[in-house]
Formats: sequence, C-alpha cells, structure tokens
Amino acid sequence: FKISSKRSDHNFELDSRELNQTLGGAVFEAIPNVQVQMKSPDINLQVEIREEAAYLSYETIRGAGGLPVGTSGKGMLM
Repeated sequence: FKISSKRSDHNFELDSRELNQTLGGAVFEAIPNVQVQMKSPDINLQVEIREEAAYLSYETIRGAGGLPVGTSGKGMLM
C-alpha cells in the first residue's frame, strides 16, 4: 500500500509528509502484515485535507474531461 496526501488547508497542523507517516502507522497497527510499496502499490490510499473535511479514497475514476457541450464556440482575440 501507499498513502498519498494533499492539503488544500495549509493551516492544518501536519504537513503532507507527517500526515503520510501518521496514517501509515495507523494502517500498520490495524493490519500488521501489510506491505508498503512506494512504486506500483496494490492500494493507493489518497487523502485530501480541506478546511471543512478530510476525504479518503482508494480509487480514481477518470471523467470525460474537456469543456461542457456547447461552450467551445468561436472566439476572437485582438
């Protein structure tokens, strides 16, 4: 496993590295035989710290991307 964290709230008491270490320690306590893999991990636990909440996920689902339909009209620049 691997833990990747981002902080939108930079007033949070831990920086990203400290947060990764703290959460990794908690995972080790809960699952003692788990293996850490920084390259090609089986599970990448993603943590995002915002002002209002912390969000955890283990999977990224890609959206369609691009501009919404009908918004890519012609433009003019002077």
